[in-house]
Amino acid sequence: MAIIDTIDESSFVHTMAQENHGFSRDGASALFVYLDEISEGQDIEMDPIAIRCEYTEYNDIEDLKEDYQVESIEELEQKTSVIGFNGYDFDLKKVVHKGWIIAEF
Repeated sequence: MAIIDTIDESSFVHTMAQENHGFSRDGASALFVYLDEISEGQDIEMDPIAIRCEYTEYNDIEDLKEDYQVESIEELEQKTSVIGFNGYDFDLKKVVHKGWIIAEF
């Protein structure tokens, strides 16, 4: 038997933005949109640990390039899915690029 619960973006972000899952609120929101788009109407199990193992958030381009041994985001995009995301910067008072979600490969 399976008990099914439909998760909306708010619930997904709330869960995945908890410290132990390693995503920011902006990153979790971008990941939700991405998963919704690729699901093509198919169900995706809400397993935060599996999602955390499959996707990693980066906010620093140098860390990302070092971890994946690439010179650019474009090079990484040839190897795996890269989800860039924006967010509101309260100091600058505008929307800015915040980071990337990388699908492990």
